[in-house]
Amino acid sequence: MAVKPLRLVMVVRHFWPMMDGPARLMGELAAGLVQRGCGVTILTAGWHDAWPGKIFFRGVPVVRVRPAPRGGWHTARYLHALASWLRRRHDQFDVVCLSGMQLEALAAALALRGRRPLVLRAERGGGEGDCRWQEHSSCGPRVRRRCAEAAAVVAPWASVRDELLTRGYRREQVHLIANGVAIPPPGNENRKALARAVLGQLCAAAQIPAWVPLAVYVGRLDRRRGLGVLVEAWRLLAGRWPDARLWIVGAGADQTFVQGSVARLGLEGRIHLLGAMDCVDEPLAAADVFVWPAPEFGSGLAVLEAMAAGVPVVACDTAEARTVVGQNIAGALVPGENAPAIAAALDRLFADPQLARRLGAAGRQRAEQHYSAPKMVEEHLRLLEALAAQ
Repeated sequence: MAVKPLRLVMVVRHFWPMMDGPARLMGELAAGLVQRGCGVTILTAGWHDAWPGKIFFRGVPVVRVRPAPRGGWHTARYLHALASWLRRRHDQFDVVCLSGMQLEALAAALALRGRRPLVLRAERGGGEGDCRWQEHSSCGPRVRRRCAEAAAVVAPWASVRDELLTRGYRREQVHLIANGVAIPPPGNENRKALARAVLGQLCAAAQIPAWVPLAVYVGRLDRRRGLGVLVEAWRLLAGRWPDARLWIVGAGADQTFVQGSVARLGLEGRIHLLGAMDCVDEPLAAADVFVWPAPEFGSGLAVLEAMAAGVPVVACDTAEARTVVGQNIAGALVPGENAPAIAAALDRLFADPQLARRLGAAGRQRAEQHYSAPKMVEEHLRLLEALAAQ
C-alpha cells in the first residue's frame, strides 16, 4: 500500500519579502521538504494590504492572513485569523511546524487542541530568546503552559536545548536539530569581482574595485547585535586600512542609531548600509570577511551562510560560536563588546589573504558536513513523520 505524503503547515510571522533569519530558514526547510515529497503550506502575516493573499515561494504556497500583528487590537485580530485558518482546515494537514514560542504558538495550540501535532522551533536563546520573552511578557506564563503541551520543541543549538530543559520542558520533548543552509558553488576571485560588479550596478554605495578589502555584516539593525561596537572597531581599523569597506546588510528599528554612529565617527564612505535583501548570496560572494559582533549567537543563520560561501568569520566568543566556527578553524573569535579585538581580528585577516582563504575553506567544509540544508531537512522529516504516525 502506498504511503501518503506528509502534509505540513509551517507558521512564521515574517516571510518573503521580509526575509529575516527565521524566514530564510523556514523557506529553506519548506523547499527541502517539498523536494522530499511532502505537501507544505507556509502561513504568515500579511504586512501590507497591497500584497496578494497567496503566492508561491520556490514552489511552496504561501498564505498571508491579515491584519499584521502590529500591536494591540491588530495583534489580537491577527492571532484570531491565524487560529481560525488552522481550526477550519485541521483535516487538510498532518502536522503544524511553527517558528518561535510566543503568541503564534498560543494561537496554534488553542486552535489545534491536540487534534494535530504541534512542533515549535525555538529559534534562539538568551536575551533575544523565547524563554526570556515568556518570563517577561504579561501573557508569557500562559504561552509557556501551552508550549509545554507541544508534541515537540526543536532547539538549533545545545545552549538553547539546555535553556529549555532548565525552564521545565521535558527532555523527551526537546530535539536538537542544528540549523542548515544551502551550500553554494565554491567561490574564487573571479566570482568575487563579478559579485561586486553586479551589486555596484544596483547600488552606487557598493561600487568598489576587486582589490579593496571588504567586510560584510548581515542581520537586523538592532543595537543589541553589537553594531555600535562594530562601527567603533571600523574607526580603529580605518587608519591602517583607509580603503577598506564595511557593508551592513539588513533593516531594523535601530537604523537611525547606526547611521548616526557612522556620521559621528566620520565614517561615511567607508561604511555603507545596503538595506534588507531577501537573498544574501551576492554580498557574501563579494566579501573578504564576515563579521558578527553580536554578544549572543542568535539563530546563527548568517554565520552559517558565510561559512557555506567560504568566507572567514569574525564573531564574538560564545558557546555556539566555539562549536560552529571554532577558534582559528573557520575564523576568529573575540570577546563580546570589544571594538579593539574586532579591529585586530579584521586587520589580521585583511593582512594575510592566504590565512583568510584557509579559514574560509575550513568553514565551508564544516558547513557541508554539519550545517547543510539537506541534513537539516532530513532530521526534521524524521521527527515530523514520527509525530504524524502517532
